[in-house]
Amino acid sequence: MSSTASVACPNCQQNVRQARINWHLDRCLAGLSTDDPLPVPTTTTTTDTQSSPPAAPTSTTATTKFQLPVLSSAKFSLPRPTKLAYSLLSEAKLRRTLRDLGIPSKGDKHQMQMRHVEWVNMYMANADSASPVSHRVLLKRLSTWEEALSRQSDAPKTQILSTPGEVAEHASKYADAFAELVTQAGSNRKKPPTNSPT
Repeated sequence: MSSTASVACPNCQQNVRQARINWHLDRCLAGLSTDDPLPVPTTTTTTDTQSSPPAAPTSTTATTKFQLPVLSSAKFSLPRPTKLAYSLLSEAKLRRTLRDLGIPSKGDKHQMQMRHVEWVNMYMANADSASPVSHRVLLKRLSTWEEALSRQSDAPKTQILSTPGEVAEHASKYADAFAELVTQAGSNRKKPPTNSPT
C-alpha cells in the first residue's frame, strides 16, 4: 500500500493518510486538533559558507589602541670630580676638564680653579650627606655661590697701604686733620678735680 493512500480513523472515521494515521490517532484519542499539518520539506536549509565571506577573526590587538610604554626619565647624574694639580694643567686642559664634569668652563684659569675647588667640596659633602640633593640642585648652588663671589669682587675695596712711601704720603696729606683730632681729644679729656683748701 502506498504511503499516500487514505485510511479511516477507527475513532472518528476520518480519512487520514496512511503515513499519518498513528500521529492522527494519538491526537484524536487525546482530544487534540487532528488537522494535518503542512508537509515538512525534505530539504534542509544549509548556510553556504563558500558564497558568504568568512567572519573576521576577533582580535584584541585590532580594537585595542596601541600605546607607547611610558619610560621614566633618566636620573640626571654628573661624574664624580677629583682633586687636580692645577699647576700642572694648562688653561685649555682645565677648561676641558670642567666641561667633562658638566660645570661651567667660562673665565680665566684662576676663576675655573676656584669653581672646580668649590664644586669638589659641594659634590663630596653632598655624597656624604644623610639627605643628598640632586646634581641639578648642586649646579644651582654652584651658580649662586659664583654670583655672590662676583658681587663681592665688584664691591669697592678699602685701600691698603703696603709700602713705606705710601704711608709717608698718606701721613703728609692728612697731617693737619690728624693734629686737629689730637687737639680735640686733649680738650675733651676730663681734668681731675682739685681739692679746695680747708
